[in-house]
Amino acid sequence: MRGVRVSHLWLAALAVPIGITMILNVMRAPLTALRANLTLRRELYAEAGVQGRPPLMSLADPRLLDKGLHHAPEYALISTLRELDRTPPALKRRTVVFIPQTYAPFWRLWSEHGRCSYVPFIVPATSGLALIDGMPPADCDLTVQYGMTRYKRRTAPQQAADVTPSAICAKANAKGFSRVIVLDGDESGAVTTRTLECASSG
Repeated sequence: MRGVRVSHLWLAALAVPIGITMILNVMRAPLTALRANLTLRRELYAEAGVQGRPPLMSLADPRLLDKGLHHAPEYALISTLRELDRTPPALKRRTVVFIPQTYAPFWRLWSEHGRCSYVPFIVPATSGLALIDGMPPADCDLTVQYGMTRYKRRTAPQQAADVTPSAICAKANAKGFSRVIVLDGDESGAVTTRTLECASSG
């Protein structure tokens, strides 16, 4: 009996920390999502003109959230990409998006450390269109995940010669596309688009 009790104590000594670790791991993801949600809501309230730190229970006003969303710096950019998703399928098949590196509000969209690698994925995820010459800036510390190592990273800033219509069309043609939406903007949040109809390479 004494041996059984000792074994039970050892089992409990192992089970308790393992159980606590599992509970903490299960709780981590929803707690992180909750914190991010609350932070976003406070940012939207600030964009809507709400002063100070609003109480937790007041962060569900749809009118203020909508107003803040429409005033958010990224709203015009994401709205433009979502509008491109409405491109007819036949046209989508020959269309790509090009965003020059000088459009900092896009390339610095996620300022958190280590997130610059993922910015190019926003375009296909939101617009349903491929992005050409879409590697992050040369100073981005690229992740080794998501197949990024298969792509050639930038070693220098994009040059003026790289953003001429002929250079952009050459890149599109090399990938089998004949139409390019050039998306650009400025620090104010304004977004412009222009379409290049490129002669097919083949």
